[in-house]
Amino acid sequence: YVLFNQSDAYPTRGTHIASREDSFETVIFTADIYSNKANNAKTECKKIQSIIDNTMSGLGFTRFSSSPIFEMPELAKARRLVRYRANVSKITYKDGNRTRNLIYNI
Repeated sequence: YVLFNQSDAYPTRGTHIASREDSFETVIFTADIYSNKANNAKTECKKIQSIIDNTMSGLGFTRFSSSPIFEMPELAKARRLVRYRANVSKITYKDGNRTRNLIYNI
C-alpha cells in the first residue's frame, strides 16, 4: 500500500536562473509505503521505493529523505516514509492537450 501526496510547496529564492527567481517554487511529495507481508516486509517496501525513485527521478525530482517508520497500523509489518522535491517553474507550456510546468532538479 502506498499513500502518495504533495506535502509542501513554497516560493523558491536564489535559483540558478536569477532573472526568473520569482517564477519558481519548491514542491515536495511524500510517499508513505506499507507492507503487510509476514516475511520480507522491509524488502518489499524497499522494492516499492525503488519503483517510485525511478519514476520521480524521471520527472525531475530528487529524493531527499527515506527512513523506516516504527509506528504503524496493526495490519502493517513494515513502513517507510520517502520524500522528494524539485523546483517547479510557474511558467507553463502545452504538451498536446495538457498544460505542464517545467521541473528543475535541486
